[in-house]
Amino acid sequence: MKHVHIIGIGGSAMSPLAGMLQERGYRVTGSDAGVYPPASTFLESLGIKYASSFDPAHLWPSPDLIVVGNAISRGNVEVEEMLDRKLVHHSLPEILEEEFLPGKHSIVVSGTHGKTTRRPCWPGFLKLRASIRIFWWVELQKTLARAIN
Repeated sequence: MKHVHIIGIGGSAMSPLAGMLQERGYRVTGSDAGVYPPASTFLESLGIKYASSFDPAHLWPSPDLIVVGNAISRGNVEVEEMLDRKLVHHSLPEILEEEFLPGKHSIVVSGTHGKTTRRPCWPGFLKLRASIRIFWWVELQKTLARAIN
């Protein structure tokens, strides 16, 4: 069984990723500076073990793959250990593309603000344009709205 370690496992995208990887048969561990509900209770309900601190020792023995959360940057002791030892690592988008998206059409919603509040609109958009890929950047919201109308 492949071992995946997630640095920043308490994030709102990383804890669901941990569950998705576990469902695929991976052994998942992780670390974060603070893991709070709902992420902590979600991970515990799945039996996913995580550390509430960062430590290079978390990478011994070496996991098969490390996923680095977006909130994690250079200077993090686990990231530096990973880079020094040249361990295999991916970002969230890379692991999603590699593991979950092959053979599927993807819809990407990005931007700084509005992703959650506009989420209820997406079923309507998809119903109207089910056969196209939609890439919605915040700067293009008005253009997309005109295209769908």
